[in-house]
Amino acid sequence: VFKIRFLTVYQILGSLHMLHNEKRHDLTPRSVSFIDKIIGIPETQLIMNRAAKAFRNTLMHYNLDSRIDVSRVDPGQPLFGLIPIYFPAYNVNTFAAAVD
Repeated sequence: VFKIRFLTVYQILGSLHMLHNEKRHDLTPRSVSFIDKIIGIPETQLIMNRAAKAFRNTLMHYNLDSRIDVSRVDPGQPLFGLIPIYFPAYNVNTFAAAVD
């Protein structure tokens, strides 16, 4: 469930960034204001940062980023212990709360 939630939020935020950056002139000022608020919150910055793209690719394609130390992956942990690898300031619970 978390995987689907994260991938959905990641895609939606990416689409909002594209709208904001490429189609801003086609949007109403009200729409631009809403997008500005959404993309400005810290959780959005977390989900859209560089590490999140590698994490998204891992979840989507089931392969690890080549820069990941495979010895740190733990199949016994939720999400194989990947959250603190990709997002060192977070654990599974705090990252899930940020996505929510």
